Amino acid sequence: MTSPQSRASSEATDHEATDAAAVEAFATQYGARATKLPPLAIVIAAYNEEGSIGPVIEALPPVISGLDVAKIVVSDGSGDATVKEADAAGALVCDVPVNRGQGAALRLGYRLAREGGAQYIVTTDADGQY
Repeated sequence: MTSPQSRASSEATDHEATDAAAVEAFATQYGARATKLPPLAIVIAAYNEEGSIGPVIEALPPVISGLDVAKIVVSDGSGDATVKEADAAGALVCDVPVNRGQGAALRLGYRLAREGGAQYIVTTDADGQY
């Protein structure tokens, strides 16, 4: 039997490894685009949002208050065409292979935006709810 502390430590290590792999894949896929983001990044956590993610991304303006915008989607273990649709709509997509929840997806998106040089980070919902 494992203790609650041991289990929590193991889960934290798993999350860190998942994030590290996702960040590496994102950097490999986008190269300099991942490290030279515009000042404003819109982060969208998405889980099985096929059919809605594309229109949401396309509705986001490319410039807000004079600041160029990056659109970052973190697909949180989606099993549908969320990744393909977000990519086709022009977002930078981080495809995480396991579903860990909206909080984990947003934290990863914030990390990508910060490490990419964004000065401001905004979130919105993947299905246009808000």
